Amino acid sequence: MVFFKTFEFEFEARRLMWYAPNGGSDFAEVSKTCEKIKEGNYDSWYKEWKTCADQLLIRSKEYSEQISRGQACLRASRYYQAAEFFLHPTDSRKFKAYQDSVDSFYKGLHFLNVPYQLSAVSYDGISLRTVLFKTPKRQYKGTLFVCGGFDALLEELYFTTVKPALLVGYHVVILRGRVNLIVLENTEQLLPQTGRRFVKWW
Repeated sequence: MVFFKTFEFEFEARRLMWYAPNGGSDFAEVSKTCEKIKEGNYDSWYKEWKTCADQLLIRSKEYSEQISRGQACLRASRYYQAAEFFLHPTDSRKFKAYQDSVDSFYKGLHFLNVPYQLSAVSYDGISLRTVLFKTPKRQYKGTLFVCGGFDALLEELYFTTVKPALLVGYHVVILRGRVNLIVLENTEQLLPQTGRRFVKWW
């Protein structure tokens, strides 16, 4: 199935579907939203994914089960991520969508009673946000350290790596590592590339 002729739109739509097996998206929601997006129109991309996430969170407030609310929040977090993806770093909507993505993700974990530990690790003058997830399995196999790539957001790693690893007995530590931009959670400032490289004692 092909959602778009525009390569980058198609790539990001498939990226969203990558999260589906572990609760980060839903095929019907993705397909319906893609149908509304104007081909090659970046503003339309932002608008429709933001609308999808907003409406999902509104509907979730009417759900009687916390599990359903949690699952909706997790999916909304990825739709907000999709909304911000193509926005220019100086566009104020980018930070707002990013923050909505982060907030929705942790609300989802709260509703689903998923334990985690947030920490800030200092390294060479900057603070690296990390999250530790521990496997519920009795047979502990080890700990995985996972850093996202060029355009990865920290929380998206939960759907691509963390959840599958927990199921088979691994603890997982994820850390933020955006090559081109580091988004500050407490401001609307975007820092340029830091030049720091991954080293084994992070």
